[in-house]
Amino acid sequence: MSGVHSRVRRPLVIGHYGGCNTGDEAMLAGLLSAVTPELRQRAAVVVKDESFEPPFLDHEVKVVPAGLVPVLRALLNTDALVLGGGTHFHDDYTTLRYLRHFRYMLRYVGLSMLAKMLGRQVSWLGMGFGPFYRRPTQWLTRLGLKFCDHVSVRDAKSREEVAAWVPPEKIAVTFDLAALLIGNSHGCFLPSRPEGFRCSTLGVSLTSVRNSLTSGPWVDAAVRRRLASALNRTLAENRNLRLKVLVLRGGHREDDQAVSKKLFDFISRAHSGRVDFVPYHPDPEVTLEEIAACDAMVAARYHAGVLGYLTGCRLLFLAYHRKVCDLAKEIGLPDDACVRVSEALEEELLVNRLRRLVHGDQAFRASLPVPDATQRALGNLRAFEELS
Repeated sequence: MSGVHSRVRRPLVIGHYGGCNTGDEAMLAGLLSAVTPELRQRAAVVVKDESFEPPFLDHEVKVVPAGLVPVLRALLNTDALVLGGGTHFHDDYTTLRYLRHFRYMLRYVGLSMLAKMLGRQVSWLGMGFGPFYRRPTQWLTRLGLKFCDHVSVRDAKSREEVAAWVPPEKIAVTFDLAALLIGNSHGCFLPSRPEGFRCSTLGVSLTSVRNSLTSGPWVDAAVRRRLASALNRTLAENRNLRLKVLVLRGGHREDDQAVSKKLFDFISRAHSGRVDFVPYHPDPEVTLEEIAACDAMVAARYHAGVLGYLTGCRLLFLAYHRKVCDLAKEIGLPDDACVRVSEALEEELLVNRLRRLVHGDQAFRASLPVPDATQRALGNLRAFEELS
């Protein structure tokens, strides 16, 4: 996949980078791998952790620590502000967690406003918007969009959420930036997967829903307990099946390490030697290859679903957030393959879906061809041509 010729010369890229989240690092790596080498050398990326050294720094990208003074200094030396994709603007959080997230959203809106006041071009790329349950979130999102010269969204539902707030000529439906990793990576590959083949390796990615407004601690505990039991039964029924538990969110805040390790320990007691634990890795291409080695994925994390789709896995989504359902619709994943996380989710339903998943049921196969998704993801890069 060739780079896109750019008229932007010195972009400052902001997002949740350096936070030990595979999804964010995959979107950043995808974006950096797809632009021209010249633009990579002139780009600067704001990172949360000053010690964070992305494995893709061989692209010669300048790293800016997330402090106020370094970011303002970098903004003065740039000609464009780019907010990289993700679900930055939503409010599916309990009250205390929402207050922290509101401050997080406020930073992006404030930077976008300042960039516009300084005469810089502003672009939000590969965005996922919503759900919006609170008026302050809607107001803040609408305000931020007013400062944008270009907005691209990763799915139709996100466009629907903000369509009334953005002129149609300024918004485009593209695809998640992580799709740019496919075709630009030297390490990753797309395995050949014949239709109806039986699963030999099943990947699982979990996340907690304790802080979710629409779920909460009780749902979190109940669903994890039922899923663990369902996976145990699935392994008992399929003696040649192996399980791989993958951690996509590391660090020390809202990480997936604890919930994933509990699942691994629980299943290992009954099926010793048939379960692998894959800890968080800062290089998203390493995680991509781990997922590519699976035949099917049980994905709660949004980007576990994206990476599983990109590598041709059969998919079972555990939709802890509306964005997971939005992804399922965008890639043409049938309804049976997207299970909403709720207190009503029964173990028997999970056992049934897992049985069909590992036996090769094509109802767990996305219909959108991966090359079409990567082509759509390239549409995010048009912003670099249109911004000046």
